[in-house]
Amino acid sequence: MPSPARILLADPDSVLRGSLAEQLQQEGYEVVTADGAADAMAAAQNGPFAFALLGGGDALAQTLRGQGWTAPILLLTDGEGAPGFESLAKPFRFAALLARLHALTAHHAVPGE
Repeated sequence: MPSPARILLADPDSVLRGSLAEQLQQEGYEVVTADGAADAMAAAQNGPFAFALLGGGDALAQTLRGQGWTAPILLLTDGEGAPGFESLAKPFRFAALLARLHALTAHHAVPGE
């Protein structure tokens, strides 16, 4: 049985972060949560991750990319996303988030895995 896909979920909104983590776990994902950039950077060192869901701006996403993070990143934004990153504007339906995650995972799948 394959292990569940790991997600790095970082968002400063503790209610949103907790709710998303719970729902994603019910969908079979392993979720590692972080409430800020420092926590997220520390968690990112304990990969691998299938993708990251990041709220609170694109600085963390840029930092992760700069440090060699190659997995997909989906920004959870309060407005427009950042160039070079996939984004989903808040508020969003969980079904829309899942659809985006499935699309990102399929698009970035490595042949033979």
